[in-house]
Amino acid sequence: MNQSTLEEHLLGEVRHFMRQGYVDTQLDSIRTALEPMWMALPKNQHGKLDSGLVRYALRRFFVQRHGWHLDGLDDSNTSFEGASSPAGLLRERAPTYLMDRFEEAFGKTGLMLFEVVIFAATLEHIIHDEAADRLRETYQALETSTSAELNDDDVEQTMDVYMLSLLMGRSKLKAKGTIEKKLS
Repeated sequence: MNQSTLEEHLLGEVRHFMRQGYVDTQLDSIRTALEPMWMALPKNQHGKLDSGLVRYALRRFFVQRHGWHLDGLDDSNTSFEGASSPAGLLRERAPTYLMDRFEEAFGKTGLMLFEVVIFAATLEHIIHDEAADRLRETYQALETSTSAELNDDDVEQTMDVYMLSLLMGRSKLKAKGTIEKKLS
């Protein structure tokens, strides 16, 4: 399989996974942000970035773009094996084909720019989905409709519960009485 065919297959899988519109609007801006770093970083004998440099590029990208520090992208993690790796972050949410392709690249020859871009877009999408799910769960815990108009007090309470769910875990949102006890 040549590189352009592989790129189209991978992009098709990501488009299916993330809704085509999101991918199409995000890939260009992510590529623009990552390309200068890609050009400056040393490549391996295959002309690709090794796993440590992929982690470095993704870490810088997410800090610059969102101010996010993601577990699994830190320097102390020297392996891409296990759940704390960037590939491990995707394991439960990403399609098998996508995971197999990323793991194959990480394990053997590294990643090309388009793969790093798609990896970043996939991580970004998963993180956004997780935040949206948590917010929906917050509204459910407060027995409030997501389409309801909130007053200032309701907004503050919703933000407090959302932040509590970050600190205490999402399962606490589902436990009756936990929210009321923590807010009082």
